[in-house]
Amino acid sequence: MIGIDRYITHILVVPAGKHYKSLADLKGKKIGVSAPGSYSDNVIQYDLNYPDKFETLYDWRTIPHSGQAVVARQRRIDANPDAARGVARAVLRAEQRIRTDPSAVAKVAKRQFPDRGDAFGQQYAQAAQRLLSQDGHISHEGYSKMIEILQEGEPGLKPIDQSRIDLTDQLLGRGTQRE
Repeated sequence: MIGIDRYITHILVVPAGKHYKSLADLKGKKIGVSAPGSYSDNVIQYDLNYPDKFETLYDWRTIPHSGQAVVARQRRIDANPDAARGVARAVLRAEQRIRTDPSAVAKVAKRQFPDRGDAFGQQYAQAAQRLLSQDGHISHEGYSKMIEILQEGEPGLKPIDQSRIDLTDQLLGRGTQRE
């Protein structure tokens, strides 16, 4: 597992002017998630900002969590060690580029969201820098929060010791894993 993000990347937005103040105000209302059992659904079960149409009700982006990671079975890594190392290096290089070259991120945001202005691309780049893993690792706090959120939807889920699945150092040739 190679960590991609450091924080939950979702915020909950509601129509402006509806006077929703908390998640409790949404009880009995229909809300949208990407799919049942999806990352956004899991975050909503656990407890986009378009000007003038929506306002932020709840922002999870400060909660350490790792919801995005590259995951592979150990037998696949063992059978394809060069490919596994290549993927790990590519993910780390991409994370480093996003953190060090905000103009490249802003260009991608402009292509993906052509109707949004330059300010949006700059905000997108700043958010991406803050949200990404700094070194490919998933923090202990982020891993624990991920397990907690997943267990909300799947109470019988048995977590695996993080040290058994964080292969970042091994794949990147950094020696031993960190504590």
